[in-house]
Amino acid sequence: MLLVFQQMGLGAVWLVSPIQAKKEIEAILKVPSNIDLICLIAVGYPDESPQKERRPVEGVLEFVYYPDGDSVMIQSKPRCEVGAAMTRVSRLLIGILLFFLF
Repeated sequence: MLLVFQQMGLGAVWLVSPIQAKKEIEAILKVPSNIDLICLIAVGYPDESPQKERRPVEGVLEFVYYPDGDSVMIQSKPRCEVGAAMTRVSRLLIGILLFFLF
């Protein structure tokens, strides 16, 4: 739904306020008792429309091809060296965990 609003040129944000002030918000909006609010989406026209330069797909994703030639795995590339180090550490820890589980 948020993507649809963006495509329409609107700004939208997902709010979890009903969780924090549920009774008050339901009273203000006159929500029937058989409906349970879990979020609100605020929609409006944005004051600004910053244009972000998109990185090429090759800079964001890494395609890993397996030896059989038919299988491929797509994984995100880290944005910095710290991210790369954390990715290597997390893969190592997952590998160790899987080793001991199986």
